[in-house]
Amino acid sequence: MADAMRATVATLLKGIDRYQFNPGYYQTNVTAQILLKALTNLPHTDFMLFVCHVVGATYQTIPLEHLTQLLGGVPDSQVKQWINKYGWHLGSDFNVFISNQEDNIKTKNITEKITFDSVAAIMASHR
Repeated sequence: MADAMRATVATLLKGIDRYQFNPGYYQTNVTAQILLKALTNLPHTDFMLFVCHVVGATYQTIPLEHLTQLLGGVPDSQVKQWINKYGWHLGSDFNVFISNQEDNIKTKNITEKITFDSVAAIMASHR
């Protein structure tokens, strides 16, 4: 049961990514349902996984204090565990380097396949 819930939450969390780059598609009720499902799975750390996922998708660097607040004020030892788990790096300036977001950008080539015959038929119908 817990594994099924985790799988459901993980699937739903993937849907939140599209809101970061397409805020026009943001739907409060969908986001609320995702967060509630993550919360109902407590004491498992799925909510923390969600927060770390959002931090990883949003920030390049984040002050350690701010990351600690986002993680619910957990002890420094737990924050460092999350930093290590995600491969983030804590700098001497107490900023956590998440990633270079430019490295995460995926380009996509879109090829339109429109033939002259299909366009000619459309143009002829609008005369």
